Amino acid sequence: FEVYGMRFNDFSNVGLELNNDAMSDSKIGSPGKGNIFINNGGVGLNISGADNSVVKSNFVGADFDGSEAGNDIGIFIINGATNNIIGDLVAEANVITANNVGVQVNDATSFGNLIRQNEIFCNISNGIVLAFDGNNNIASPTISAVSETEVTGSGVDGQQIDVYNANDACG
Repeated sequence: FEVYGMRFNDFSNVGLELNNDAMSDSKIGSPGKGNIFINNGGVGLNISGADNSVVKSNFVGADFDGSEAGNDIGIFIINGATNNIIGDLVAEANVITANNVGVQVNDATSFGNLIRQNEIFCNISNGIVLAFDGNNNIASPTISAVSETEVTGSGVDGQQIDVYNANDACG
């Protein structure tokens, strides 16, 4: 299942849902062919029980021109959804902004989901939420010191930690 260049907006509940194994291995967006998920009453993109899907180069909570119209949850990963990739390379980043929650991974059966190299900013409560043991309830890294040239702290063995520049210019 592949979806490119579509606009999912103004749905009362979910803009697009990848539901169970039938929707596994889906491709949602690619560079130059991203989708828009805005102003949905519940979730922009719901990955429910689907595995090994790739989500990249989409605008979740904003239109291509940057105008904001967030969802309650931008991307929701739930019900045993495993090994999905949200972003991964800078050139394939999703823009996830102006939602109540940017990305949420729910329940202990949803694990191995990679969320990285996205532009996640200006979401109302949190950019990324791990709820009810989502993604194996991997603890967030602890940052103990920051300077202009170095960030120090600790994380879980084997955990890859990306550090990004925060922009405080949210309106």
